[in-house]
Amino acid sequence: MKIRRLVLEFLFHYFYVTIMLGFAFIGCNPRLNDVFLTPIDVNKDSIFIKDNVNLKGKEITLQNKIIFFNNGAQLTNGHIVGHNIQIIASPDKIFQNISISGDWATKNARIEWFAGENLDDPYQNYLALTNWVLVNGEVFINKMIPMATSSNRDFFNGGKNIVISGAQKESSGLILMTQHENQFYSYFRSDHGYNLDLKNITIATDDYNKGVISSNNPEYFFAGCYYQKQLNPRAKPSIQKIKIDNCIFKGNMAISIYGAHSDNQSIQEFYKNSKIEKIKITNSEFHNVNAPLGFVNMGYDSIIIQKNKVYDFAGAFITVAESGMEASYYKSNRQNKKYVEITNNLFENFRVFSTPKERMLTPCVIKGGYGTMNFENNTLKNLISNNPDSDVFTMYYTCSSPGKCTFANNNILNVIGRGSQSHPACILKDRGASNLLIENNQITLEKEALVKNGVLKNINEPLTNLDGSRFLCALIQIGNQSDFSKHLIIKNNNISIPYLNMATEIYDVSAFTFHKNRITIEAFCPSNTPMSVSKDDVFFLGRQRLDRLNDTKPNDFECRDNQINISNIPNKKFQYIYFPDGVQVGTIDHPDKNPNFKHVIIQDGFTIQNTSLGLTMLDGEFHQYDLTINGKNNNFIVYDHNGANHLRPNAKSFKEKIRIADYSGSDSGSPFALIADSYQQLIVDNHDGSDINLLSYSYITSLYNLSKEENLICNFQINWKDKKGKSGKSHFYLHLNNQSRLFSLEDENGKFVKLDPSSPQPKSQKINAEVVSTNRISENPRPELMTGNHHLKNAELKLTNCHNIASFSIDFSVIKAGKEPINAVEAKKIISNSKIGTR
Repeated sequence: MKIRRLVLEFLFHYFYVTIMLGFAFIGCNPRLNDVFLTPIDVNKDSIFIKDNVNLKGKEITLQNKIIFFNNGAQLTNGHIVGHNIQIIASPDKIFQNISISGDWATKNARIEWFAGENLDDPYQNYLALTNWVLVNGEVFINKMIPMATSSNRDFFNGGKNIVISGAQKESSGLILMTQHENQFYSYFRSDHGYNLDLKNITIATDDYNKGVISSNNPEYFFAGCYYQKQLNPRAKPSIQKIKIDNCIFKGNMAISIYGAHSDNQSIQEFYKNSKIEKIKITNSEFHNVNAPLGFVNMGYDSIIIQKNKVYDFAGAFITVAESGMEASYYKSNRQNKKYVEITNNLFENFRVFSTPKERMLTPCVIKGGYGTMNFENNTLKNLISNNPDSDVFTMYYTCSSPGKCTFANNNILNVIGRGSQSHPACILKDRGASNLLIENNQITLEKEALVKNGVLKNINEPLTNLDGSRFLCALIQIGNQSDFSKHLIIKNNNISIPYLNMATEIYDVSAFTFHKNRITIEAFCPSNTPMSVSKDDVFFLGRQRLDRLNDTKPNDFECRDNQINISNIPNKKFQYIYFPDGVQVGTIDHPDKNPNFKHVIIQDGFTIQNTSLGLTMLDGEFHQYDLTINGKNNNFIVYDHNGANHLRPNAKSFKEKIRIADYSGSDSGSPFALIADSYQQLIVDNHDGSDINLLSYSYITSLYNLSKEENLICNFQINWKDKKGKSGKSHFYLHLNNQSRLFSLEDENGKFVKLDPSSPQPKSQKINAEVVSTNRISENPRPELMTGNHHLKNAELKLTNCHNIASFSIDFSVIKAGKEPINAVEAKKIISNSKIGTR
């Protein structure tokens, strides 16, 4: 302090000599008071205050001046109207009973100049700070200064800029002593709001300094502007920037909270005023600051949240919500939302919080907007809430159709909520972005996190004990069934989680890429709760979307090179992709004419146990499946969910190759689909069962999914090895008549005999097959058609007598056979001439 004082004294004497040589000198002039009471010469740009000057209650106006104060000199008893005024003085009191106004240009303004050196009166400190905010002064702080308003319903309403910087951020700043009643009362509140520029300071609450950690909504309010009909009906927030750099915040405060409604302004005014041009938060630390930045119904040109560390928070770090407006204002609000960048931040909690009801624990809640969100290179650790009436997300982003979002290169550890029926848990939530990229993320959820949020009693409790009514959890929630235009890319992510019981919803995708992801799930369980819109056994849940416009081209649906490992599936069913039929695909009067996707490509690997892996055929022109299923005692079923309002095949062509390490084949359902111009192959390394499923047939499916113009031939070629190492092969075919839609097979006279799967008698019909085997014929597998009770129920084609088969491969092809009736001889020729199914 002595060194600083000597430096200041040297500067004062230097400027004193300079002024004497050429600038106006006022200070020792015996007519000083007269000079202050008359206009000052505009050519004189400096004033030197050497001794105390009493303005005697007068008001003076100064323009374009630098005022120097000698040590101990003061101005007293008056009012100064200043324009472009700068002050150079030591950190002593220089104003006694002085008020100021105007538009000053004072940099490094000191609270001490009004409040004195001790700064032991929080209310006087607050008044001193408001003096500088009133005239747009830039305040400099070199110690922690307590601040308090006169009551918890007090606020300052004046000025537009709050600019504060500090000497050392760890020891320079403000201590907030007043906990205001709500967001309508704060240290700084005005109808238009405040530009905020904070640098190199600490702002702490009195509670935090006393060791109080809060899970509540903000309890201290620093700056803002919030519309409310009863309390602040004139509010029209309009600010240019909020900038925070290299600062520390401690305690449950709202640093900047704004809200704008439409009742008090036209749409044009709302579009212009309800906007923050730039929000930039960089290189700062936040400790137990639950919801520091809130902007309800506010637009923005850019939001930059970069290189910050956020610890122990219980709410959304930044919220840009939309609510309570008249419907006509929403479009203007969203057009005002442009660019968001949240990058290279750390969000970490060291304790479990009970997030306030209906709130979210998350780095961001960004709603609305036509712009772009980049959420990249962030680390999130242990964001856990045990309140079943709140949510926890790594990110919540919802925007209008033009919006884009990138979620990439993030490291996510233990981000999970309580997962109740009203607030299901999920890792990532997006609604509405037309282009969504989820790439190169490490997402890990440990079993210990489920103990911390109260889902499990202890880490040794089996996950299969969880009740879905107590804990609902999905991996990702995406899509809002709006316009079915989303381009969704999920690639190169490594995801490890202990438990799922809800599907990832991808309702509105028009293009989908799921590529090179590694997903490990300890238990994939049923939710056992009727409220869940998800199916219990589905990983990706979607819908056949609305009829695609004629002037648009279909995109692709691709799942390539993913590895999905699931240790325990109690339900014994895992539907990888489930797109059921529904009203979305059209009506009888206006059937869906266009396919949803051009190519449907699914080429993935699975490690599962005791499970039937299911896959629903999507509405696409060309399908290609290549799946590898490792693990013990598994099955594969392909589902065809077409219906009466979709009068065309699900696919123009279909290629399928399924490799199963250990095959059970005991569940109903087929590994093959009845699709014309298809070649399908099932390869099994180890078989231990009595039957092998071949085809599941529904009269309704064939009626609406197969061409009415063509006969079809189903050609089966089977190769096997028995448990003694002997090999054999079998060949047979079925004819599907284009008029009756029923199967026929060749009899001993070379004629087709109708097989009606709806016939109640007999319950099964054996199909003759050409067999070449090293075993006796009685031990060979034989095909049988197991009939249903009526047309609406499936009939199943199976290979029976397969208990001695150790491994096998089945080649299945469906060949178009023309429009006219054919016999068995003609069918054989068609098969021999067909290139479908050739290896």
